[in-house]
Amino acid sequence: MRITWFVVVVTVLAMFVASVPPHLKRLTTVYPTSQRTFYLLSTSEAAALDSLGISQETYAVVLDASVLLMLFAFVGFGMLIFLRKSDNWMAILFSFALITLGVTYNTSIESLTIPYPQLAPLVVLVQQIAYTSVLATMFLFPDGHLVARWNLIPLVSWVCISIVALGLSFRGYETGATTSVAILLIIWLVAGIIAQVYRYFRKSNAFERQQTRWLLFGISIAVLGFAVYIMLPLLFHSTLSAGVPRVLFNMIGVPLFIAFPALLVPITFGIAVLRHRLWDIDFIINRTLVYLALTGALAVVYFAGVYGLQQVFVLLTGTQQSNIAIAASTVVIVGLFQPLRVRLQRWVDRRFRVRTPSKRGNSSTQVDDVLYESGNEGRWSGSRLGAYQLYELAGQGGMAEVYRGQHIGLNRTAAVKVMAGQMAHDLEFQRRFEREAQVVATLHHPNIVQVYDFGDNDGTYYMAMAYVNGQTLAHYLKEKGKLTFEEALPILREIASALDYAHDHDIIHRDVKPSNIIFQTDETGTLPGHAILTDFGLAKMMSNSSMNTMSGGGILGTLNYLAPEQIDSSRQVGPAADTYALGIVAYQMLTGTVPFSGDNPGAILVGHLQRPAPDPRQLTASIPRRAAMAIVNALAKEPDERYPSATEFIKAMEMS
Repeated sequence: MRITWFVVVVTVLAMFVASVPPHLKRLTTVYPTSQRTFYLLSTSEAAALDSLGISQETYAVVLDASVLLMLFAFVGFGMLIFLRKSDNWMAILFSFALITLGVTYNTSIESLTIPYPQLAPLVVLVQQIAYTSVLATMFLFPDGHLVARWNLIPLVSWVCISIVALGLSFRGYETGATTSVAILLIIWLVAGIIAQVYRYFRKSNAFERQQTRWLLFGISIAVLGFAVYIMLPLLFHSTLSAGVPRVLFNMIGVPLFIAFPALLVPITFGIAVLRHRLWDIDFIINRTLVYLALTGALAVVYFAGVYGLQQVFVLLTGTQQSNIAIAASTVVIVGLFQPLRVRLQRWVDRRFRVRTPSKRGNSSTQVDDVLYESGNEGRWSGSRLGAYQLYELAGQGGMAEVYRGQHIGLNRTAAVKVMAGQMAHDLEFQRRFEREAQVVATLHHPNIVQVYDFGDNDGTYYMAMAYVNGQTLAHYLKEKGKLTFEEALPILREIASALDYAHDHDIIHRDVKPSNIIFQTDETGTLPGHAILTDFGLAKMMSNSSMNTMSGGGILGTLNYLAPEQIDSSRQVGPAADTYALGIVAYQMLTGTVPFSGDNPGAILVGHLQRPAPDPRQLTASIPRRAAMAIVNALAKEPDERYPSATEFIKAMEMS
């Protein structure tokens, strides 16, 4: 099958290369208006090019350059799929469909029949192979199986149509990209889309649904762009039927409405087949809605403006003054684009719930790590709060600063947590700060930081805790990259013990992450050392309903470690949320990365809510199978499907 793929692809590409010179000649030929179609030149358009100082060769190159870019994308992604998945017959079919579709979609291959009419049957054969492979892809994607028996009917019937078309071409009939063939192809494509929709709702799993959405998204944008290119001249016939407006519409419309939208087909198809960033589709769609809606609206305004100004000039001067009308409309559209884009993007974000958590220090969803080994001077360094003398800054976060301090009377070193200055007048953060002291003071466990004292010094809230002389797990991972299973297990076991102890006392941490795990080293300084769980600032008391959530309904936790229930509703958070976060910490310790990541915070949230947990062995093959499966189970979307306790999760890992 690979040899067949290679022979056919080389033949098709060779035919395309041979068709470029006659295609350029066709684009520079002037046709009578009655024979001109789409972007071919009529006599009035040739005169318009002369008035603009644009040669016919330049016009042809501009049109073909964008189409060539589209072709390179089709061929490039097709070859990428073949190289990455050449052991899979379905991937070979998908690759073949992309390459042949790219060659036939730009229509230049038809120009090969002008100097070589005897090649017409071969051109028809290539076109029918492309159409058939595309239709087969629509019915077989993504798993290579027909979703229902009725799918055989359109597939078999299209093969029969292709055979008939090929036979007629040998008799001299034109059966290539004719209107009748295009109509039939559209009907069969609609059947394929129906099959994909049926598969999506009845048969597909979570991965396959995302693949289908990418495929249909790319096809929809390409079809929409082509429809806009066809419909605009019909809607504005008097303006775009001939002359300068028609020429400019072709030079702008072919790249904007045909080539660039068609680029999405190979890109989205490649993402779907290779499963790269499958879960960014919602945000890609949302952003595309912004640009499509804005581009479409401004295109209508642009051509309406050109037409309106032309009519005004006719009334005032007796001539249309097309160049002035076009220039004035262009200036207006350029000025409107950016402010309208910002407003429309905000509306789409609200309408489709695209959440981008704030990066400010007082954000409920914290992103910055708190490190306990900075050793820098802070605002309170050298000051005294209550019975504590404060020295160097040991750590800093959005809510508070941590200093190394010393109790003056007891001569005891402590970590003194001081509410950040910008939070001093925030009543909500004061309540959270006080709650942490109250919560942790009830806990006495070797793997939970011990609280010594809590106070308010002239409106400055502080809390004194046991000073842990070591670095955080976040810092340790930054240095080492990742840990072996044997290195990670003791650390995870200690944190699980701490979490279960807190859960037994009706306390949920809600912010388990590497920067909240500190290593207490011994006299030798050996790392990693004894693991201590810190920062209960977001802890929830299960026995106190008034402490279930922050006012305002904000998301509590750190973006990369949020359990789905923390995103949906903080009121439903239970111990399973800490098990989920511990599962992510275990994943990160063993692979060096978190399971759900990306540049877009919203994509991370969707990963937590919808994306199945990835197998960590895809990144680190040495992880024992049962340990990897235990991590995946700990990252289940439903709390009831996770382990009943953090310790049970670690025991499942240890069974490997």
